[in-house]
Amino acid sequence: MKHRAKVALVSLVAMLAASELASADTDCGVMLRLIEAARNGEALRPAPRGAEECGRSVNLAGQTAVHCAWAFALRAPEARAFFDGVAGSVTTCFGTEIKPIRDLGVNHPDSYDLRQYRIEDVTLSISLKDKAALGKTYVFARAERQQ
Repeated sequence: MKHRAKVALVSLVAMLAASELASADTDCGVMLRLIEAARNGEALRPAPRGAEECGRSVNLAGQTAVHCAWAFALRAPEARAFFDGVAGSVTTCFGTEIKPIRDLGVNHPDSYDLRQYRIEDVTLSISLKDKAALGKTYVFARAERQQ
């Protein structure tokens, strides 16, 4: 009987840990982790599920940004669906705390779509970029703390 109780307890702990990891990789969880990492000036570790890479940068003004990239086959419908899902969930995640920022566009031969939002002291950017030379479409999520 004691053995069954231990097995049940271990199973419960494993289930709770797995659900915590899964919830951290939801769209809201990823954005919250990016924002917190930008505020703390840290790289995002571990990378969210499916992200090809995550990194940290500091711009010339000393502002810290954290980003993650998800790679898809060039112009794959899944890339657009992922982008739309992440960008569309910003309102759900942050409600009235967000302030959309108008995209100024870029002069650039590959396709590009950008959604930016101001959330308190952080600018959150979600972008979709075709990189024909690489044969890939990327979705980037980037958080930059404004000082």
